[in-house]
Amino acid sequence: METKHRTYHPPPIPPAVTPHPATLPAPDMQRAREDAELTLSEIDFSKDVIVLWLPGTNRSGIPITFAGPAQAAWGAHLSLNELHYPASFDIRQGVATGAATLRLVLEGIAARGGRHTVHLAGESQGAWAITETIADARMRHRVDRIALMSNPWGARNHFVDGHDSRVMEMSRRVDLVARKVNGNIDDVLSAAEALLTGDIRVIPRLLAIAIRNPGSAALLAATGLRLLTPGGRDRDPHNYEDMMPAAIRFLHVGWQPPDETHRRRVHRKAT
Repeated sequence: METKHRTYHPPPIPPAVTPHPATLPAPDMQRAREDAELTLSEIDFSKDVIVLWLPGTNRSGIPITFAGPAQAAWGAHLSLNELHYPASFDIRQGVATGAATLRLVLEGIAARGGRHTVHLAGESQGAWAITETIADARMRHRVDRIALMSNPWGARNHFVDGHDSRVMEMSRRVDLVARKVNGNIDDVLSAAEALLTGDIRVIPRLLAIAIRNPGSAALLAATGLRLLTPGGRDRDPHNYEDMMPAAIRFLHVGWQPPDETHRRRVHRKAT
């Protein structure tokens, strides 16, 4: 395993907070307790490193593109587990309940004692649930490093500016989920949730949202056409499987200073 003294910490930057985040409902605590118990039962507490994966909307399981590099990085020291939570089309309810579940799991890990290193990683709805949880400083101190992929714009906390050196947030500019929304974020999410559940009555509202967000509307059309073609999922800007090895590298060793070759190249360009 890599030693922590190799970790490079970038300079502190003021925190980034979404000005008008989405409003989350009360979590389903019964579901949160059940999922937390299931997750804790699957963790191998004899291992030194615990990595919890939070999937995105309507997904479950740990992608092989994440699990493979994780096993290569930590080997026999690793317990890699999915955090079970709704991850449903009712996005805001899923986030609220997922955050409550993660909180219970982190408390459960701490209650078992030991000197475990705990890392978190998640995409989309899972990333949002993580950022809700670590907004509580007590929960943040129970986690070493965190990798976020496509943290939705409606989340109240973002880390793309690097203000927390132990959190890496990765998002594509053309990913609609992580893209800034003009207008009321709750209206946008309500429309998206309705569309995902097949409620076509929401179409007029979607058109109004598209008028306020023409760039995003064009991206939505392009993404929809892409997904209809063979192999379209691989070209979906909301597919982050190609970035998962980078997420594991960050969780394993943290931010790394550039090597000497890169420093010399940058120096020559500057002069």
